[in-house]
Amino acid sequence: MHRTRLHRLFLPLLSAALLLVACTGTVDTVRAAAEEKLRQTLARQFGRQLSATLDVIVQGLGAAGGFLDNPLVRVLLPPPVGLVIDVARDFHQNPRAALLETLMNRAAEQAIPGAGPILRTMLGDMGRSDMQSLFEAGRTATTDHLRATAASAVHGALLPVISENLAANGAIAIYGELLKAHEWAVLIADIPATAQAVAAEDLGEYVTARAVDGLFRTLGDKELLIREGIADLAPNEW
Repeated sequence: MHRTRLHRLFLPLLSAALLLVACTGTVDTVRAAAEEKLRQTLARQFGRQLSATLDVIVQGLGAAGGFLDNPLVRVLLPPPVGLVIDVARDFHQNPRAALLETLMNRAAEQAIPGAGPILRTMLGDMGRSDMQSLFEAGRTATTDHLRATAASAVHGALLPVISENLAANGAIAIYGELLKAHEWAVLIADIPATAQAVAAEDLGEYVTARAVDGLFRTLGDKELLIREGIADLAPNEW
């Protein structure tokens, strides 16, 4: 009799405990689903903002002064001429050097719009899971991915345009003149071993590489800003 009475007291408590466990599991499941949905939404918003920002970046770099007037991406005179002139501190007293730098940056500005379709296509081809993975990787993960997968295509698209512009605007000829004018200074200058000399015929390759670097550097900086804005929308515990 006593045992039966205990059973009668225990069974409701057991049922209540099982119900509580079930409810707790349901709440956790619902919460996890809601958090995953929010992550997906933030990742899509991140992708849309990055795509829109990409257009702004390309337009900005392609405008007059987009490279030349931006010290973060300006294409500087290549070594060894750039190093010799810089050491001699006569850049502003050397009108041919100043003109060459202007012409190189103008060529980069005129060619950079060709990068837009390539990068937009790469972003558009990313699946939701890919974008979410890159979004959750943090910092400049998306820019790093684009650089790794699209930099070669961007370089290939810009190189012929830049090379043609440099030949047409006289930049290659001017660079050859500067190389010849400073050949003795180059021989005696203490030029770092890492500063590989650029021949006149390779000027297009040099400017293209610098333009591509500047594009992805700018995109990486903007990606960080986009992430900061989206982070404000996420729960504090993330």
